[in-house]
Amino acid sequence: MQDICTAIKKTMNQSTINEFKLFIEQYPDKAAWHIISDYCFDDDTKENDAVTFSVLLNHDKIDTIKNTIKDFAPKDIKKTRTINDSFLRYINSQVFYHFTFLLRKQDSFLSSIITKIFISNYIYDIEEIINIWKVNSSHSTEYWYQVIKRLEIFRQEIEHKSFNYKLARKILLISMISGLIMYYLNIFNHPKAISWISDRDAMIDKYDGFIFDNSFIQFLLISSENIINKNDGKIVNIEVPMLYHVTPDRERKNYLDEFIRIPDYLTGTLADFCIEDNRFSKDKYNHILLNSLVNSDNHSIIQIIDENKGVSIYTRRIKHIW
Repeated sequence: MQDICTAIKKTMNQSTINEFKLFIEQYPDKAAWHIISDYCFDDDTKENDAVTFSVLLNHDKIDTIKNTIKDFAPKDIKKTRTINDSFLRYINSQVFYHFTFLLRKQDSFLSSIITKIFISNYIYDIEEIINIWKVNSSHSTEYWYQVIKRLEIFRQEIEHKSFNYKLARKILLISMISGLIMYYLNIFNHPKAISWISDRDAMIDKYDGFIFDNSFIQFLLISSENIINKNDGKIVNIEVPMLYHVTPDRERKNYLDEFIRIPDYLTGTLADFCIEDNRFSKDKYNHILLNSLVNSDNHSIIQIIDENKGVSIYTRRIKHIW
């Protein structure tokens, strides 16, 4: 996963991270933040597979934020015909920064790179790392023991003929990206807390929520790599914020459904975007592009491409300027 992460970081470091740092520096250290994710995967009517992570400052009471969103956008983008410009102004306001990642349909979530052997080796390597971490880690041995149990579930399923290979790739990709965003948020703000708010999805349920474990593992790996490099090879402790994973109840309406609507608008729009022809299937998506994404200082769109069928990863930022 580190090669894929390095490719994404290389593109982000060209301009995205400077923008994100300026956004973060508006606020005092030790703030509380939400990272809200939404996905548009495997939709044959869309041009791209897409995921958006909206970083939101915890600037008000949860119910107040929910009511604001409900007033501006009572439905998700699929069910919305007319776009409320007040909602677009809200998601472009200074309390948000959005990351959207686009994947080409033909790359099938980097299937030429994230092979079954790749996944099997990754699980083995991560278990080896955890066995080292749990000796000196400030995190409880019991937590790492539970992570290893979830890794074992993952490993056992790989051997089954019914193994959902595509779902496994999604889990590893999405958790790696979320860990990377948490890393940048942590070094720029040293937050007291970060909550990852996700809609209900098969990725969340699979392997007893291993997606959250892997996000934390990737956060630690990226942090370790950069801290060690800056300290002449000396290992130092990583300052870790309180991390919360907020998922909807399986039996009831998602209490934070309104929050998901923020990345939903952006994910739905960019999944529909035909990059080569610069077009959309519906006018509402073009309206969102022109009134939210063009000239935006709080949105980074990064395309991830499997170049030459597994030989290398190519990433690029897509910026709309009018």
